[in-house]
Amino acid sequence: MDNHEHRIVLTGDEALQKFLAGKEVWNAYIEQYPEADVDFSGVDFSQFRTADNEELNFAQYLFPEKGAVSFFASTFGQGDVNFSGATFGKGYLSFSEVTFGEGDVSFRGATFGKGRIDFTEATFGEGDVDFRGTTFGEGNVSFYNATFCKGDVDFRGTTFGEGDVSFKGATFGEGGVYFRDATFDKGNVYFWDATFCKGDVSFWGATFGEGDVYFRDVTFCKGVVDFYNATFGEGDVDFTEATFGEGDVSLKGATFGEGDVSFRGATFCKGDVSFHGATFGKGDVSFHGATFGEGGINFSEATFDEGDVYFRDATFGKGDVSFIAATFGKGGVYFCEATFDKGDVSFMGTTFGEGRIDFSEATFGEGRIDFSEATFGEGRVYFIGATFGEGDVDFTEATFGKGGVYFRGTTFGEGDVDFSRAQFLGSANFSGLNEASAITSLYFRHCTFNHSLDLSGNRFICIPDLTNTKLTHQVSLDGLVCEFRLNEKGIPDPKDGERLCRLKEIAEANKNHEQALNFHIEEMRVKRPKLSGWLNKKIDKYFDAVSEYGRSIIKPLHWLIRSWYVFGLIYSCISIGLNPMKPWWEHFGNGFLYAAAQVVPFVAAGRESSRESINALFGKDTDTPNWLFTISLTQGLISFLLIFLIGLALRNRFRI
Repeated sequence: MDNHEHRIVLTGDEALQKFLAGKEVWNAYIEQYPEADVDFSGVDFSQFRTADNEELNFAQYLFPEKGAVSFFASTFGQGDVNFSGATFGKGYLSFSEVTFGEGDVSFRGATFGKGRIDFTEATFGEGDVDFRGTTFGEGNVSFYNATFCKGDVDFRGTTFGEGDVSFKGATFGEGGVYFRDATFDKGNVYFWDATFCKGDVSFWGATFGEGDVYFRDVTFCKGVVDFYNATFGEGDVDFTEATFGEGDVSLKGATFGEGDVSFRGATFCKGDVSFHGATFGKGDVSFHGATFGEGGINFSEATFDEGDVYFRDATFGKGDVSFIAATFGKGGVYFCEATFDKGDVSFMGTTFGEGRIDFSEATFGEGRIDFSEATFGEGRVYFIGATFGEGDVDFTEATFGKGGVYFRGTTFGEGDVDFSRAQFLGSANFSGLNEASAITSLYFRHCTFNHSLDLSGNRFICIPDLTNTKLTHQVSLDGLVCEFRLNEKGIPDPKDGERLCRLKEIAEANKNHEQALNFHIEEMRVKRPKLSGWLNKKIDKYFDAVSEYGRSIIKPLHWLIRSWYVFGLIYSCISIGLNPMKPWWEHFGNGFLYAAAQVVPFVAAGRESSRESINALFGKDTDTPNWLFTISLTQGLISFLLIFLIGLALRNRFRI
């Protein structure tokens, strides 16, 4: 025992002998010095083991109520060390740089006072480390750079006080690490740069207090990481650049307080990741740049509050991604430039809040994309430049708010795109879709549009289905081109006729007669297989081939010129046969002139030309054979029909 400036320090051989003599002797000794310090710095306790690996038992030991206690740089050697139920006073307690050997170390049920508790750079050996039910006081607790080796580390039910708790830089070994039902109070909690190796890590039901919680740059290796039903307090929660290994990660049912939550740049490897039913508070939530691995990602029924939510530039792996029935609050939701891999992505029944929703430049993989029954709030919704893969895209019964939704420049794959029964309270912009021809089908059936709809600038190799839609504002179809697909039997989908009829109605309402005619032509082509009788089908087919149902001027004009040329040759050859002595150019000149006169017989000059040219062909005194009139009448009928089709096309072209 030393006396340093009127302060008693229990140290040296006498104190050490009392300490090793057992609980009764030591506790009676301490009662005499309630304000003394205890200093066992640098002591090698392994030399006092009477047998190999014998336990050093300090269970139920009492330490001075107000004094400091130091085991700084002490060595306990091989064998168990037991401080269970020990009571430490209000002073500073140091186990910094202490070395525990291969045995178990137990502080189970120990009580620490108000002073700082320091296990900085302590080394725990191959055995288990047990702090179950331990109570820490008001001071800071530090396991900074502590090393735990092969055994389990157990802080289940531990109560930490008002001070900061630091495991910053700590290394946990092969065993499990358990903070289940542990309670942290007002101070900050640091696991910054800690490393968890092979074992499972559990914070199941843990309660964090008012301070910030830092798992920044932490590394979880192979085990399961479990924060099931954990409660985070008012401070920020920071998992920035954290690395999660091969095991599953669960924050199912976790509750985050009012602070920001950051998983920015975090890496999740092979296991499943679950935030099912998690509740986020008023702060921002960021998974910006996070990388998710091969397992499933589950945010179903999660609740986000007032803050913004960032998944910008996040990368999702091969597993399914679920936000089913998740609820986003007042803040914006950002998935811009996020990348989804092969798995299905579901936002079915998700509720988005009042802020901006942004999936611009996001890339979806080969799986099914499901936004069915999702509700978007008052903010704008952006899918500008997003890329969807080969899977189906489902927005059935989704509700878009007054802010409008923008799919301009979006790329859809070969799957079905379905907006059936969706409600658009604001404008809907689907203009200029990228590679629109790849879309297999596009459904807007039974949709309600309370504002404008823009489908302009797209070329579909399918017929968009706008049947039974409610339209209250103008629909922009400028530059829209639709071509129907044929099935394996070469027959179009029978429903395409109804769809084209609806598009025609919309074009007519827009006074776009040319586009209405285009849709009408496609409608007629689709309905052709339904016509009764082969004659009706043939007439319909020839009507299409010759004039595109009255749209084309060039085609009937082309056929008119061809018919004039063919009949001109016929008349010339007949004239050569009847009067071979005339020069050939006279025969052909008169033949083509007569053929031209049959094209326009209703013109006075045509009738006069017809009489003169027939006399030149067959002679004035020669009776014209009846069969020649039959040929002439045939040409006249064909010419009349072709001129009629030209007139019809001109009428359709310049219709007001």
